[in-house]
This record gives sequence, C-alpha cells and structure tokens, in this order.
Amino acid sequence: MVKIAKLNIKYKSIYRSLEPTWCPAVKDWVAFNNQGWKHFRYRGDGSRRIIAELSSRLKLIPFIPEIVAGAQSYEIKKMGNTCYYSLQRGTVRVILRKVGNGKLHYYSIFSTRKTKKPSK
Repeated sequence: MVKIAKLNIKYKSIYRSLEPTWCPAVKDWVAFNNQGWKHFRYRGDGSRRIIAELSSRLKLIPFIPEIVAGAQSYEIKKMGNTCYYSLQRGTVRVILRKVGNGKLHYYSIFSTRKTKKPSK
C-alpha cells in the first residue's frame, strides 16, 4: 500500500503540472483537469481500480502530452452528448473526452498490450 501511495503522490504532481496541449488530429486544445485524474483511480462505474492497473496507468502519465501533440488521426465514439476521441501511439492509447459544449479534456490512458493471466 505504501508503494502505491508514493506513486500516487509522485504522478499527481506530474499530472497537475501538465499544461493545455494542442492536438493536431482533433484540432483543439486538451485540458488536464480533475476528471482525468479521478479516472486514474476509479473506473467509469465508480469502482476503484486494482493496484496493478492503477500503477501501470500512473507510469504512463509522462507520455500523455507527447501522444496528444503528435496525434495525426483519431477514432471517435459518441455516447449521448459525450464524444470520446481515441488516440494511439504504438501500444499506448489516450482517450480524450468532450461533454456537450464543454472543453475537450484528457480522460484516460492505458496500454493495449495483452498481459498473460497467471497460471494456476
């Protein structure tokens, strides 16, 4: 538990220092707000992420601005009045979100690499 608390403190300060970043693919500025930070710790349904998943996502934070600024294309998914923009570089995917007429903001990052399940 101590390890994840230290990671949380370290990467929260990195996340908080991120400046709005221009995304050439979406042609809009991406804000880094509390909604994105909250999504690191909790799933969309409000349940907590397991420590291994949280740890792997936190370690990807330094790559977010680089992926956003270097994006040349995206996939879009609309759910009601919310649009999700998926940017991918290699095996890392960044999700941006825009709710209604609000600002485009960072929402999620994860590796698309499949991990092996432990054998019994």
